[in-house]
Amino acid sequence: MLAVAISSAAVADVAERTDRRAMFSTALEMAKAGDVTAMADVGARYMHGQGVPKDEKLALQWLAEPAERGWATARSELASYYFRQKQFALAHKWGYSAAAENNESALLLMGIMFTNGYGMHQDYQEANSYLRKAAQLGNASASFLLGTHYLRGLGSEVNPEAGVKLLQFAAEKGLVDAQSRLGFQYYLGEGVAKDYVKAREWLTKAAAGGDNIAPDLLKRMNSSGASNNSAGGGQYQRPESFAIALGLANAGSLSAKLDVGMRYMNGDGVQKDEQQGAGWLIDPATNGSVKAQSELAAYYFARKEFESARKWALLGAKQNDSGSLLRLGLMHSSGFGVPQNMLEANRYFRMAADEGSTYATYLLARNYISGSGIAKDPVVGLGLLKLSAENGFTPAHSRLGYHYFKGDIVEKNNAEAARWLIVAANDGDELAAELLAHIRKTEALNGN
Repeated sequence: MLAVAISSAAVADVAERTDRRAMFSTALEMAKAGDVTAMADVGARYMHGQGVPKDEKLALQWLAEPAERGWATARSELASYYFRQKQFALAHKWGYSAAAENNESALLLMGIMFTNGYGMHQDYQEANSYLRKAAQLGNASASFLLGTHYLRGLGSEVNPEAGVKLLQFAAEKGLVDAQSRLGFQYYLGEGVAKDYVKAREWLTKAAAGGDNIAPDLLKRMNSSGASNNSAGGGQYQRPESFAIALGLANAGSLSAKLDVGMRYMNGDGVQKDEQQGAGWLIDPATNGSVKAQSELAAYYFARKEFESARKWALLGAKQNDSGSLLRLGLMHSSGFGVPQNMLEANRYFRMAADEGSTYATYLLARNYISGSGIAKDPVVGLGLLKLSAENGFTPAHSRLGYHYFKGDIVEKNNAEAARWLIVAANDGDELAAELLAHIRKTEALNGN
């Protein structure tokens, strides 16, 4: 019975391919006779390998005349071809003219180009005008893209209800991306009533279709025990997928905003973009997240925007954040955005050191050794330097080795100097490596 079924399927496949070849032969004869509609048909068949081996060069030759004579389908084929080749000027030329004839594929293509700024300035309003027309013609991809724009307020007012309606249409047409996003909306309760049953239904379909986000969200729902009788998890659980974290952040979760901000800062699951990261961190920082406050202080300090750096560092310092205290010390030490004040700098360094900052401990040690902004006390300085070195701070390793070599604040001891310099050199400290080489050369000359 199975053999009969396989044989029947094979016969049907052969028959279908035979029909396609016959249809192509007929179209080719008509095209050679000057039938412009047939020319467009032959060009499209060559472009997609329908009933004939795929040949884009021949496709372009056959599509040229019908496109010049106004055939929207030929123009749309050319627009798609040049878009794939990233020749956006030609893609726009043919896409624009085909879209003017309400060609569905061309309308979608123009919407995509304006959305992403391909070969033109990015313009969400213009993109939406094209996507809206394509969606009205029943295009699932256009409906999906337009729906996401409504959800995010791109080129329009934020309109979750309209966005979800468009997603629903595209999802029911079988578009996997739309099924995934619709499941996510039901999970969040954004634009629709929160419904974990429907969320699972659409996410399961999306996962079966190969979506790579849906399985992660289904796993998250299962681990949190999400049901229509539960709140769906309580404490924030960091999802593996950046897209899910972004969706939760867009839905207003401060923890998710912090997560997304840090992912952008570190390039974790998304292309590194510190400016984007800082934007996401502002809300949680304003609402008391010391991690966000510290990260923003570091971000603005690195950009030499010291007024903003000081603003966030002061907030972080109130919560005894070591990084914020350190940066306030550095600002007062160097006069960055504030008058230089070593007394104030050492006060912040001491507080940061008390919170475990090895860098602050090192800086405070140096100031004790030199008497900078504080009563000179090499013994205290040496003790702090050892503490910083023992906690793994490379400049402290190097500095401690230097003092043992010089014998200025501690008894000269080349063996102890070499011990610390080796650690620093292994961590990439070039000066430590040079000094270590000098010690070994001297010992070799002395016969040690």
